[in-house]
Amino acid sequence: MQLFKVIWVFVLELADYPARLGSQLSSSFPYHTPSSALKDQYNLPPAAKSCVNSPDRRDCWYGDYNIHTDYEKHVPDTGVTNYYTLVITNAPWQGDGYKLDSMLINGSYPGPTIRGNWGDHFEITVHNQLLNDNGTSIHWHGLRQLHTNYADGVAGVTQCPIPPNDTMVYKWRAMQYGTSWYHSHFSLQYSDGIAGAIHIHGPTSANYDIDLGPLLITDWYHEDAFSLEPIELTAPPVPAAESRLMNGTYGFFKCIVGDQKCDPAKASTYQVSFAKGKKYKWGIVNTSAAAQFTFWIDGHNFTVVQTDFVPITPYETNVLNIGIGQRYDIIVEANADTTTETDFWINMQTCHPLATWEPPYTGIIRYNPHSTAEPLRTFRDPGSFNCLDEPAERLVPIVPRTINKVPAFTGGDSLYVANYNLSRDGAQVFNWELTNNTLYIDWKDPSLSYIGLDGAASKAFPVDYAPLFIDGADDDWVFFVIEGLYNTSHIPHGRPIPIAHPLHLHGHDFVILAQSTTQFDPNNYTVNTKNPARRDVAMLPASGYLIIGFQTDNPGVWLMHCHIAFHASSGLALQFVEREREIGKYVGEGVVKEYRERCKAWGEWYERSPAKQADAGI
Repeated sequence: MQLFKVIWVFVLELADYPARLGSQLSSSFPYHTPSSALKDQYNLPPAAKSCVNSPDRRDCWYGDYNIHTDYEKHVPDTGVTNYYTLVITNAPWQGDGYKLDSMLINGSYPGPTIRGNWGDHFEITVHNQLLNDNGTSIHWHGLRQLHTNYADGVAGVTQCPIPPNDTMVYKWRAMQYGTSWYHSHFSLQYSDGIAGAIHIHGPTSANYDIDLGPLLITDWYHEDAFSLEPIELTAPPVPAAESRLMNGTYGFFKCIVGDQKCDPAKASTYQVSFAKGKKYKWGIVNTSAAAQFTFWIDGHNFTVVQTDFVPITPYETNVLNIGIGQRYDIIVEANADTTTETDFWINMQTCHPLATWEPPYTGIIRYNPHSTAEPLRTFRDPGSFNCLDEPAERLVPIVPRTINKVPAFTGGDSLYVANYNLSRDGAQVFNWELTNNTLYIDWKDPSLSYIGLDGAASKAFPVDYAPLFIDGADDDWVFFVIEGLYNTSHIPHGRPIPIAHPLHLHGHDFVILAQSTTQFDPNNYTVNTKNPARRDVAMLPASGYLIIGFQTDNPGVWLMHCHIAFHASSGLALQFVEREREIGKYVGEGVVKEYRERCKAWGEWYERSPAKQADAGI
């Protein structure tokens, strides 16, 4: 029998959470008040509490707000602002027993969970106290940031980095609900520990008793991610990580004898106690640098109720494939056969072909909270998923979208994911691209400066910023075919490489019209226009294609990029410049002043800093 250092999960009963919320309602915004027209458009008037969230009515929230409310048009006006302080420092982390010099938030990995309710405002102060000459920025993954593009947190796109010993306050509103994460969007920093969970409470499409909150799963390298980037540039791919973490811990890494950095006694195992007959809600988030994970729980099926920030019609499964940046809210019923066993493994297995740290046993569910036994190791192969998404036909949004017309695609107008060799600073390097150009931004000259936020007149975007300009009205749609395998005559300098890519779009959920493992044939493809799957991260299958669409209803400069950190770092990204002439309309004078002051401070710091930009910057 093996004993474990225990990390117990404290659970929160949410039966009366919306009731407490209702007592705080206010008709006023705490800050950044939109115009009265926008306030009328995006907030329903108060209603009688005809529907109260409870264990047997999780589809309710309060009043007229429920799982069927179109959250892109109607958002509760709670009048509540949640305040958080995040301090970013250099510090060691030893969650799996191996001591690694990391970059952490408030001294921990993951950082503190950002919690609140659907419709709340958030004011989050970020202090950069790094000692390694790094700037930083924090991106709030998946949040729509309607009319707050400047708060999206991408260094070189929506802001200049926060210099060391400086501070930035991010202000945004939770117009969606569900589980997500926040992370640095400054080069490869998040891979070294600058990340944490976001948990926005709202209705759910199936009932549950207890909300366990976010469960962050990640690969974990035992060396600085920045030291691995030269491998991606000169001899890709970067090898698989040495380890993995579940909410920051992993108790089964095998230390090499004599390695002074590794101490098994410092490791811990994620564990949670189940009560027979109860239903538990979990928000699973893949925060990896390079690994897509297959997730399952021994002895249990579970019900999937949400993908990213989109609530869906519930369906039951026993396994999920989760790409980097993707989230799934699931409900697990504590109904396992405990006749002979009361402890069950929570499993995560990567589809990375170079991974060496299997088997998949990572966390533990215990029906006996006093047990310290290791669960029975009855390995069940979840099957080969070839790094694919959940089938799109399973992911049926509760709030529907129907696309009336999709243009015919010729194949010549696709976005191509290509890898090619070029010369940079006298060396031959491999780069990724998505628009016939590798993205490479300049931290001191962000994209928002090119539409006039720096005080100068608007100016043309550099080619290296990989801009795509889109225009239209709120109800208009734009569509894109993204190909991973293609006729090289389209990209004569590039080459297709059969690797799956998790593609993430900022500022929008997109519909998935088609997703295939085969090469795109403009004469033979089918699109689903009737309430297709909708999310903000989807896999471009290896050697296949992905067709997406989104509405042009959010003016801003929005990044789309591969969420394999090393691919984004080597330029696999583009920027949608959406309704360019309207972006400045939603930026107040205070934001502009702060933007310019930060860019001035960063420019002065960067001039004297020994650390210089060596990758795409994002």
